[in-house]
Amino acid sequence: MKIKILFFVFLLVNAGIMLAQLPLKLYIVGSSAPTGWQITKALAFETVSSGLYKYSGPLFAGEYKFANSQDNCWCQDFYVKDPNDATKVISNGP
Repeated sequence: MKIKILFFVFLLVNAGIMLAQLPLKLYIVGSSAPTGWQITKALAFETVSSGLYKYSGPLFAGEYKFANSQDNCWCQDFYVKDPNDATKVISNGP
């Protein structure tokens, strides 16, 4: 299997999303991440500035969610691809 290293920048804009505040940290979890669905091992993004997060590393075709912590609880806030618009990310989606 050939693994590609990707550079991914995620910009979470407060306008258009009703958030009390932007997350301090952001993590990726899912079948597209090397750590899979293990939330306690979710990979951290680097916080570049408020609302701007950067991840450098391998990603695979599959599903993902962006979490705001590595807490072993699926009750936290998540950010996912908008099912109606693949160019957008929504808070607490399916």
